[in-house]
Amino acid sequence: MKVGRVFWAVGIRLFRSIFLFFLLIFTIFFCLLGTEQGFRLVLGGVDRLAGSTFSVRQSTGSLLIGCQLYDVQVHINEFAAITLDRFRFRWAPEDLIQRKLHIQELFGQGLRVELVAKTPTRDGEQDRKITLPEFNFPIAVVLDELRIEDGHILPSLSGSPFLIHEALFRASAQNNQVTVQQLKLDSQDYDIDLQGEIQFIGAWPLELHGSWGIADPGVNDLLGMAHAHGTMEKLAVALSLTAPASVKLEGELTDILNDLKWQATAATEHFHLHDIKVDVPVDGTLRIIEASGTTGSYRGILAADIHYAGYPPIQAKAKVRAEDYFGLVVDYFSISHNEARLTTKGDMQWKGGFSWQAELEGEAFDP
Repeated sequence: MKVGRVFWAVGIRLFRSIFLFFLLIFTIFFCLLGTEQGFRLVLGGVDRLAGSTFSVRQSTGSLLIGCQLYDVQVHINEFAAITLDRFRFRWAPEDLIQRKLHIQELFGQGLRVELVAKTPTRDGEQDRKITLPEFNFPIAVVLDELRIEDGHILPSLSGSPFLIHEALFRASAQNNQVTVQQLKLDSQDYDIDLQGEIQFIGAWPLELHGSWGIADPGVNDLLGMAHAHGTMEKLAVALSLTAPASVKLEGELTDILNDLKWQATAATEHFHLHDIKVDVPVDGTLRIIEASGTTGSYRGILAADIHYAGYPPIQAKAKVRAEDYFGLVVDYFSISHNEARLTTKGDMQWKGGFSWQAELEGEAFDP
């Protein structure tokens, strides 16, 4: 009996010691992450350890109840320098009990990203081929809102910054699938609003659909719809322009991440040139019979039925190609009406100033 009492007393004391130890750990953890003073202490330590890689000027709140950071700076070597005037984070830690990471808000204001120029590869060195990883989320993830306001992305080389008025992302993820409730971008020149799904298996099957717009590029604002489905190796794309004219385009993208190639066809409904701010009494239709290319070259065959007020309708057809985006070769451009035909070919260059040359040939042509 005495031996049993001794073991019982030792067991009670051991249990109390373990309990007090974990209570102390929990108290320290709560003080560091659950209080504003503790959170500042943690951020100060991270700031000192990270050096110039990461810094925060001021913070409020805590990691458990939500926090705000001010003047955040992140430097990623050989990639980018990122600054953020204000960052806000809110989540629901109690949902972790249900094996769900529930992020209620990620908000950033005054984003500035300066991209770093990539170091040229040595002779004979090739960029490594990108292989898509497979990924499975260990717990469910819910992101109620990721929002960026007033963003600037500066290219590594000379060029105009990409200005973001607002970017919005809402999504959820479970197992290997991400469901995008909304991906919205409102920039100075473009805007998109997409929904869809993507799976992180194989070649990443995906489907996206939504609307897009381009601020007046000189032909009125362009508004349309988009739908894409397939994988990152082979993606079918359908675009439609709804204003200022009606255009439908269907195409396909292959090997998107490593060696992008594309092909497409398109056709317009009947439209007038004054719809695109061209004050000429011409109307008709336009077709892209076939077109294909890469990120640096393209070729295509186009056809059109054109009617100029007071004159009989004519048909036009052209075949063009380009090995870069600084010029264009016109293999042929023909205009015909009944038996009459006017054909030209030549090339145009606009690097270092606009220049062109052409040959003209007529057949059964009566001016």
